[in-house]
Amino acid sequence: MFQRCGFADADADLPDADYVVVGLPFDCTASFRSGSRDGPDAIRLASFNFESYDYYSDVDLAALAICDLGNMDLGADAAYAEETIKEGIALLPKAAIPIFLGGEHSITPPIVESLARRSAPGGLGVLVLDAHLDLRAEFGCTRYSHACASRRILEKEGVKAYASIGIRSGCLEEFTFAKENGISYSTSREVKEKGIGVNPS
Repeated sequence: MFQRCGFADADADLPDADYVVVGLPFDCTASFRSGSRDGPDAIRLASFNFESYDYYSDVDLAALAICDLGNMDLGADAAYAEETIKEGIALLPKAAIPIFLGGEHSITPPIVESLARRSAPGGLGVLVLDAHLDLRAEFGCTRYSHACASRRILEKEGVKAYASIGIRSGCLEEFTFAKENGISYSTSREVKEKGIGVNPS
């Protein structure tokens, strides 16, 4: 299920890991251009071009217990990929924090579903940073499309809060669905006008 390769400084074995990196190289529902399937390995390659120490947060990645399990073999079918992702996440140790490298948006709903099952009784909150609403019921003859990712997330049991930031486009159906269902989102224009600073309470 997993193909081992390595993120820089991810030297820990799985039983000892506090963080687990998993690549999800899938982009078979891409509607504009493919290529995000190469993302996980490109991120890993780029990781070797940075110092392990981040002085902003005073954290040295080399001092953290990180395990990179490599990439899941997700095939070329979105429904198969979703089930494979859920099966793979179920094998991860609950004590470790998972970090997923994608891949297109269609990988997100099974991640959310799996993490919601592992979360505290209060449920899971999801924050999406995207230019698109991704609230279509179906796109490209499939409900598993990247353009349906947020709609599928909202259907998952255990998702107690949801918001998206940076929205600049979507079809009429999506904006109507968001309004009728009270879905929280901020447009890119609102972000530009209001800024991203947070006033301490």
